Amino acid sequence: MYFNVPPPKASDLQILWDWTFYPILWIIKEFFYFFFHHWTFALIVIVFVYIKFFFRRKYSFRSNIFNDWSNDRHITMPNKLQDDKQTLYNLRRLTPNEFENFIADVFKFKGYHTEVIGGAYDGGIDVIAERDGIEDLIQCKKYFSSRQVTVSEVRDFYGAITDRLDGGKGYFITTSRFTPEAERFAEGRPIELIDGYRLLEMI
Repeated sequence: MYFNVPPPKASDLQILWDWTFYPILWIIKEFFYFFFHHWTFALIVIVFVYIKFFFRRKYSFRSNIFNDWSNDRHITMPNKLQDDKQTLYNLRRLTPNEFENFIADVFKFKGYHTEVIGGAYDGGIDVIAERDGIEDLIQCKKYFSSRQVTVSEVRDFYGAITDRLDGGKGYFITTSRFTPEAERFAEGRPIELIDGYRLLEMI
């Protein structure tokens, strides 16, 4: 059975244009007019899009490090890290040995050849990171925020690496912070202090 459908009338097409296509085209036209005649607004939009894209890539890269690392060691880490506070919380939950292995892999992602030394007889050096024939020596302290790295700990690390450095430097990395005395001691010496938030910038 066939139905005879009459062709649309000119008035019907005019209604369709007036109430559907014309408003859409008008909105598009007004948007571009406003965008190109208000450069301040356009600049804000461009900056906002860039920031969203930058942080999206940053957290995606950070998530990939965690995922690749945790899958190898069967350690549960979040698939999507939402903010820095949550990231530090997960790092502080690691055991000291897991944290040392994580730091070694962070440097490995940056093109270093790494070796985890850690343990009771590590001589104050937890990780050796080598690139272009130069060795950097790393000590890792997985602390909660209530405990800071003291000047005596940094001084002991410096004593452990002084005779071993040959063009490289020492990294003292913690999930917490350093005391002001520790930071002053490191000034002018081949030691880079990396606290929890600087560590987040690395990953």
